[in-house]
Amino acid sequence: MVKKILVFMLCVSMLIGLLAGCGSSGTSSDDKADDVNAGSSTGTDNNKEPVTITFWAPNEQNEQFYKEAVAEFEKQNPNIKVETTMLPSINTEIDTKLNAAKLSGTYPDVFVAYLLFIGTRGSKGEFAPLDDYVSKWADKDDILDSAYNSGKYEGKLLGLGFFPAPMLMVYRKDYFEEAGLDPNKPPTNWNELKEYAIKLTKKDASGKLVRAGWDIPIQSGTFLQTMVRQNGGLYIDEEKQYPALDDPKAIEALKFAVDMYNTIGGFPYSYNKLEEVPFIQGKSAISAMNITWLNNLFKEKPDLRGKIDIVPPLVGYSGDKKSAFNGYRYYTIGNDSKHKDEAWKLIEFMMGKEWLWKNYKEYFVPVVRKSLQNDFVSDLNNQQLNGKALLEYVEYGHGEAITPWTSIVNRYAEQAYQEAISNNKTPEQALKDAQKAAVDDLRKNGLIK
Repeated sequence: MVKKILVFMLCVSMLIGLLAGCGSSGTSSDDKADDVNAGSSTGTDNNKEPVTITFWAPNEQNEQFYKEAVAEFEKQNPNIKVETTMLPSINTEIDTKLNAAKLSGTYPDVFVAYLLFIGTRGSKGEFAPLDDYVSKWADKDDILDSAYNSGKYEGKLLGLGFFPAPMLMVYRKDYFEEAGLDPNKPPTNWNELKEYAIKLTKKDASGKLVRAGWDIPIQSGTFLQTMVRQNGGLYIDEEKQYPALDDPKAIEALKFAVDMYNTIGGFPYSYNKLEEVPFIQGKSAISAMNITWLNNLFKEKPDLRGKIDIVPPLVGYSGDKKSAFNGYRYYTIGNDSKHKDEAWKLIEFMMGKEWLWKNYKEYFVPVVRKSLQNDFVSDLNNQQLNGKALLEYVEYGHGEAITPWTSIVNRYAEQAYQEAISNNKTPEQALKDAQKAAVDDLRKNGLIK
């Protein structure tokens, strides 16, 4: 009897255990799934190991902009730390820094490159192609074509343009009125430019120049390239990767500049010395200025707002469409970077609408997002500036030719310009001599065939 009772109690105990195992007091499969999900995050980047990337940029008065953008990026991406280094603004000094970084293995993950560097350094494989990143970028169709096309070398996108730097032609509306010209109708081609420049030129009773109708520099800088592009000519044939200084349209462009200088006169000055530019001193009616100069001029002399406006890109004698000179700054990724994905994430962030608009409002940089263009034009119009004309410089503009040896050709072109403007050689002879010298130099160094 006792044995039967013990067996019965054992069975009851086992039954209770089984029921407990099937009861709700245990952890269900749903609860386990919740536990797994609680250990992860939809923002998977937050679970990655912390990463430090380096960001280098030339300091062109916009250091604060970069630092603010980086700080906000780090706030939104706590596992990515960005070490920011501001570089000198002169390209030769930047080259020295980059050469040292390349030798020491400290090349920046993200580097803000001038257009020139796409050819000189991109051709050496220093920048990683961005094509795959851009192809997956949700906002890729909102970016201007020029921001992509100008950053390509041999078909690969090496730099994403975010900072157009057009060389604008500007004019004094009050001087136009004084000369009997319509202040709201600037020249549209070289014939009108010549006519207006002559009317706008002022000389005193002795024949001494008081105000130039159009200030033409004695040192070219980008001036000759601008004129050649307006005339539909080539400075360097990028398709053939060959100098083109003796292009007939280039010769015609230099001849036009020299003839105008001899006709209306001019004040000796160089683009390398901003304080010498006659337009800034009120000594010329039409001039070429980059956006930084124009922005600084308005800051220093706010009373000039409403008196200065932008001439839309001109068409030269042999040109068949509007053209202009437009440089760029680019975001690039170092080809040796171990954190390319994080580097692209920083670039993508800084290409956002908020930061491109901030760059415009603080530094007068034209926007490269199509969705911001209407606001950009409207805002400039409210400042009594032709916003549409400025955008045309970005749309129709083209910067330095992208080759590894552009700077060499520029050196010979500068020499030709100075020889012609000083009447030591005819424009044709100066450019033909420059072409021969450039080709000989490049061949001697094995840079072209």
